[in-house]
Amino acid sequence: MLVVLSMLSANIFAQDLTNDLKSWLGYSINVKIGKRFKVSFAQLYSVDIATARFGFAQSDLKLGFKIASRNYLQLEYSNAQYRWSNRLTNFGLSENLLGLIDYQRFTISYNTSHKLLKKNKYFRLKHYVSAQVFFPQPEKHRMRFIYTARIYYTHPKWPLKLKPYISNSLYYYLGGRPISYYDDEGNVIAYNAPNGFHRIRIKTGCSLKPLKKVPFTVTLYLIFQWEFNNYIFPNQEINYQKPISLNNISYPFKPISPNIQYPFNNYITIGLHFSYQIKVKIKKKDARQN
Repeated sequence: MLVVLSMLSANIFAQDLTNDLKSWLGYSINVKIGKRFKVSFAQLYSVDIATARFGFAQSDLKLGFKIASRNYLQLEYSNAQYRWSNRLTNFGLSENLLGLIDYQRFTISYNTSHKLLKKNKYFRLKHYVSAQVFFPQPEKHRMRFIYTARIYYTHPKWPLKLKPYISNSLYYYLGGRPISYYDDEGNVIAYNAPNGFHRIRIKTGCSLKPLKKVPFTVTLYLIFQWEFNNYIFPNQEINYQKPISLNNISYPFKPISPNIQYPFNNYITIGLHFSYQIKVKIKKKDARQN
């Protein structure tokens, strides 16, 4: 009941979590079909540790295809429920019965891996490139493009098939809700969506298989996320505060609200994920039967 009340009373930006320490708990069921296809279903839940307040719940359905050796293509559909923000009524959106808002996300991604060091086959580097589109439109972006570099180490003699890793993700935002940018005199000089590189996420952790004969994997991880302004292109800051310069204002003048438009969403997450894999073999036709 307390969780429901906190969700109803929350008033934050769409898809932005609080800047508190978080706990993420998730699981996935992966079905490997033959040598090339994989279908998986996953769910993820986020809770603020200090207040035990709900952050979001997300369900993912993925279809993966092996293009060639260590080259994979993946399609993904996600449904996520975030706490409702009253400001979203201005965009014609409405909350559901639980005081949440639903977001749909479609993702297409490609990944490949190779040895990090020529003389050490146990260190590997994996590259991910993803494109995502959201419905309805979040405030900071309609689409995101993500590049992730992940270094991991695996050794056959390590107990429980322990695999530590660290990754770095860079996010490019595109097509967010436009912001009016002003000069010191209060004149509008641009009305742009805050496009550009605006987020970096560092993730580190390790995975292990506690049961020898069961394809069950446990992953413990830590996430550090920061958002930042991008000054490569002018008037596309994501964290923007309207200026008020009384020295250069001639009255009558309507003061501009100094509230920050899109605050940075920076937080730390402690996560735990459980994964189970099922293999489905495809029988080859015997040519002699034809």
